[in-house]
Amino acid sequence: MLGRSNKYTTLTQYVVLLALGSFLNVSVSLADEPIAITKILRDADSYHLHSVLLKGKVRDAQVIAPFLPPVEGCSMRRAVTFFLDDETGSIQVGAQLCGNQSINNGDRVLIQAAILVAHEYIEGEDRRTVAAIFQGMKPLGD
Repeated sequence: MLGRSNKYTTLTQYVVLLALGSFLNVSVSLADEPIAITKILRDADSYHLHSVLLKGKVRDAQVIAPFLPPVEGCSMRRAVTFFLDDETGSIQVGAQLCGNQSINNGDRVLIQAAILVAHEYIEGEDRRTVAAIFQGMKPLGD
């Protein structure tokens, strides 16, 4: 039962990430400097629901919903998750991709993302989850 609960909680978090991501549409701006992932993880509550610029390498990219209903401006959508690694740490990212957008393992990217902090209390222990909601991306060269 515990395994199902954790799997269900993770799935719920993805759905929340993707739902929130559909309301937050921001293009990547190079005027801001990327924030180190460790800085966000260390002081996560102060970044909660703030849009930040992150730079790193994509790892463990997975399609979690290959066909999402079309919306205005995007007739072919899919949901993906991946980890973004920089030299300081790693954060999980939930994204909705439109059309031929793709994210592949090993891609170096600059992404705009909203930070989401969730607290789950189990037996009096706060099990905090910090994740990023994809808002936009710019591929970087090697």
